[in-house]
Order: sequence, then C-alpha cells, then structure tokens
Amino acid sequence: METQPAPACLGATIAYFSHTESMMEWIFGKTPPPDAPGWYAVLLCYDTEEGVLPGSAEWDGAAWKHKAVVAFGERRDTEREADDLAYDNDPDIPREGRA
Repeated sequence: METQPAPACLGATIAYFSHTESMMEWIFGKTPPPDAPGWYAVLLCYDTEEGVLPGSAEWDGAAWKHKAVVAFGERRDTEREADDLAYDNDPDIPREGRA
C-alpha cells in the first residue's frame, strides 16, 4: 500500500490501492481531469471534520455536476454502477475487511 498527499479534507495522507483485484486507484485533486464525460466513482467531502464518503458524480467534460468531489476513480455507464464501485473501493475499509 502506498500513500500520497491528500486534500485538507482528508488529513495529511490517505491510503490508496493500485488497481489489483477489485481495488482501484483514486485520483485526488483537479488534475488530471477525467478522460471522458460520464458517471464516475468518487469520494465526496462535505465537511473537513467528517472526512470523505464514497459516492457517484457526473463529469460533463468540463466540470463535476457535484461540487463536493475531492477524488475520482473509474467511469461507469450508470449512476448506480459508479456508486456501487465507489462503495466497493471505500479507502476507509481495510482490504481484508471486504466481502
């Protein structure tokens, strides 16, 4: 497991996993933006005290339709599929604790 600097919302660092098995890499910040419009698995931050929550958000090719996005993962065809992928790859749940 590697660490990378994270936005203030996430504290000093956050653990992320490379894309092996069911784990994907989370991309933090605004650069690089997603490659194509669509629904993405995302991490959302509403309050710096609360940390991040997994979810889904739509990228329109220029901006997120949801303003609380602090990280994104892989693109999916539907909102539901993106949401499920985000929850399946929640960085707050240890890998060994996954079903």
